[in-house]
Amino acid sequence: MQNKFKKSLSGLLVVAVIALGNHFFPELFRQLEQSQQNKPSSSSSSTSSGYSNNGDSGFTTLSKAVSAQRSEVWFDETEFEVVKILSDDLEGSRHQRFLVARNGLPTLLVAHNIDLAPRAAIKERQSVVIRGRYEWNEKGGVIHWTHHDPKGYVDGGWIKVGGRTYE
Repeated sequence: MQNKFKKSLSGLLVVAVIALGNHFFPELFRQLEQSQQNKPSSSSSSTSSGYSNNGDSGFTTLSKAVSAQRSEVWFDETEFEVVKILSDDLEGSRHQRFLVARNGLPTLLVAHNIDLAPRAAIKERQSVVIRGRYEWNEKGGVIHWTHHDPKGYVDGGWIKVGGRTYE
């Protein structure tokens, strides 16, 4: 009986420590989650563009975030089609903007920071592979952090198109 009580108390203590740590140190827990998401998968497949997509785990992560209306969600490489190229956002940090689509997802805005990364050479109806961070909004959402992290805290993201990586 005492052994079961000790195990239950130990389990409760672990849950409490994790909950408190997540509350008081959310960035640390986000970085830990990010490092887990960035571990290479043992099963990797290839998309029509020839890029590995780690079994489409990036699409699954992104799809769940869209459905749950979650923000600040990093997703691994996911293939999209460029559906429309928009004008650059020149207020504050400059961003190349374009819309992407994929079956099972709403049309998403990509905001690629061209002060931190080279402009991606994209065309409408072209396939692109993106790793970045998703932010939910009522129009479907925004993909950003498609560049390296200038402070080196996170792995950052990128856009792959035409055999070139823009990060």
